[in-house]
Amino acid sequence: MAKRSTNDPDAPEQGADFFARAKRGTRHLPADLVTAVRAFRGKQKAPTKQVVSLRLSRDVVAAYKKTGRGWQSRIDVDLKRAAKRLHSSE
Repeated sequence: MAKRSTNDPDAPEQGADFFARAKRGTRHLPADLVTAVRAFRGKQKAPTKQVVSLRLSRDVVAAYKKTGRGWQSRIDVDLKRAAKRLHSSE
């Protein structure tokens, strides 16, 4: 590992006092930025979905992606409908 220069104005050494003053989270950001970030994706109140790895054909993925943002949720909706049809035919 290369030794870091101590006289580099773009990368000054930081001491314990610097880290003690550091702010965590979003408290130091402008309120409108925090609102915009939270509007994009909020914390789940209760996990309702399960993360899985699923292999789909390229044409299926391409068709859903063409529909824009939320394409994965639309796949979920369509799979729920298919699952109901499977269970209702039993």
